Amino acid sequence: MRWPAGDHRPQGKIEDSTVRFRRFSIARAIPPIVAIVTTWPLALDWRTRLPLGAESSATVPQFNLWTLRWNIDRIAHFGRDYWDAPIFAPESAAFARSEAQPLTGLLAGLLHPLGGDVGVYNLVLLVLLVTNGYAAMALARRLGTPASGAALVGVLAQTMPFTFNELGVLQLVPLAGFWWMLERIVAYRANPGRAPLVGAALAFACIALTSGYFMLFTAATLVVVAPLLAWVPARRWRDRSLDAITVVVVVGLLVGPLLWSQQANTAAEGWSTTVVESLSASPRQWIQHSEFALAVPWAMPRDGGQPLWPGSALLVLALAGVVTHRGRVTFALLGAAVAMFLLSLGLHLDIGGWSPYSFLRNHMPGFDRLRSPFRAAAITQSLLVALASYSIAVLWRSRWGRTAAVILVAFAALESVHWNQPTRRVPDVAAFDWVQWLDRAPPGAVAMVPFPPSGRASDYEDTTIAMLAQLEHGHPLVNGYTGFFPDEYKRLRFHMERFPETADESMHALDETVARYVVLRDDLVDHDRGEQALSEFGWRRVFDGTDRDVWTRGVLS
Repeated sequence: MRWPAGDHRPQGKIEDSTVRFRRFSIARAIPPIVAIVTTWPLALDWRTRLPLGAESSATVPQFNLWTLRWNIDRIAHFGRDYWDAPIFAPESAAFARSEAQPLTGLLAGLLHPLGGDVGVYNLVLLVLLVTNGYAAMALARRLGTPASGAALVGVLAQTMPFTFNELGVLQLVPLAGFWWMLERIVAYRANPGRAPLVGAALAFACIALTSGYFMLFTAATLVVVAPLLAWVPARRWRDRSLDAITVVVVVGLLVGPLLWSQQANTAAEGWSTTVVESLSASPRQWIQHSEFALAVPWAMPRDGGQPLWPGSALLVLALAGVVTHRGRVTFALLGAAVAMFLLSLGLHLDIGGWSPYSFLRNHMPGFDRLRSPFRAAAITQSLLVALASYSIAVLWRSRWGRTAAVILVAFAALESVHWNQPTRRVPDVAAFDWVQWLDRAPPGAVAMVPFPPSGRASDYEDTTIAMLAQLEHGHPLVNGYTGFFPDEYKRLRFHMERFPETADESMHALDETVARYVVLRDDLVDHDRGEQALSEFGWRRVFDGTDRDVWTRGVLS
């Protein structure tokens, strides 16, 4: 077809497509930039320091660093002895007692050539934050938000208050699978077929392989969301049955063997009602903000427990989304958000003498293993992000609306991000002189003394450093840190926690372990008495280090 002279329509079409491509490219560049800026100054010391989030100690970040290291180590051995981590010797399947995070560990293995252990941990963290943004953008696009507006939804997802409060707990960061799963379910509703459901199943598998908490909370969310979103009246019963079978088979093949083996190794473990109730959210926590975040007059400062305030701008945008876009999808997302809010209340929620969370603990597999119901707030805030995409789509129709959307999202980030992120330097354990000595020493288990004085996580910082050191010298530890502590270790710690004050009692307990070496810290209170107790029970010093000594019993060959 020939265009009349002076007609520039083809050029205009080229320019329009070029503009759209540029906007798309800019939108795709935003999540990496947001991840780096909002975790600043982590980028300056990404090879040596770990972010703490709202954690009061480095125990959990260091433990998750060890978890990634163990996953990487097992990848090199093709998964052999995966559950038998060298802690709590001679306990078997010690790794099954905590969040294994195998998919996150696989990501760490792929990134390992790019940096040291701490550097890889931080790269993994940044990748998780970036994928959160991309997944939320994809969901927003599926819900009808323009590409540029969807980039703002991605920013909301990356800067959720819950994420930054828990930035030191790596397994509570990856929410990309949740948004991806919702996007695939909505896609299935619009265009029924196996492909979207396979995508939803893959997304659920990603959730299960990165966070046990999010897996169970997502399963509870699906009870509300799936009947409303996945039900397609025009689809035949035969096809619906095959759809359900497809989902079950995909999820079962990908996560079934791992979950079954972990369940088999920890079948007797669980948390008491007292512990779960103490970590159930109260309505008051939902209006409390973190001490590291921007204070606003209509929210309260943290006063015990985890602050769960979702942020003023996110709330406003989510509620506006409910008002401006009424439909089955909106109703499903809102219903799920309310359900997850109620779930976060845990054992504090009582309806006429009936406790919904107790019902879940008794009848839904896995919920009896969850210690912290308040963490369901992550799913609540994720659903608010999805609802906010509707109001951003409406605002994006006008220039002033776009300006308002940008201002609101910027305020949401300012309100929730922990600016000047607290971090902690991780020592180079391979350089410790006692680690180098043990690396050359004959085989045998090691007991790190002193033991933690209590069961609080903050008392286990030194233990998690010892776990990282273990991966260098190769000797199994009698000590360790985990979610569910073995009974034998709890008995040993009870006898060792006041050493050397209770020297005889402690040494008798130590003699009953498999420990061949004791690494004694020099700054131990009453260090001389500790050395005397070891000598009296047949231990002898074989290495005098800078800040720790190594003792052994028996003859070194």
